[in-house]
Amino acid sequence: SHWAAIAVPTLVLANRQDPIHPYEYGETFARLIPGAEFRELTPKSSSPEAHAADVQRHIGVFLRNHF
Repeated sequence: SHWAAIAVPTLVLANRQDPIHPYEYGETFARLIPGAEFRELTPKSSSPEAHAADVQRHIGVFLRNHF
């Protein structure tokens, strides 16, 4: 699979209420990409503020850990 050829640090974010990007896709991509990190987000439809905070927090931690 092309996903298995990805050789850079990868962060996959998903939430359980995204009709366009199903949560299961995120789980699958994280499993197929070597060493990928998977993090769940608060759904934007539940709380736009919590969703944005989750995104910032997860990306911030990821960048600090890898770059």
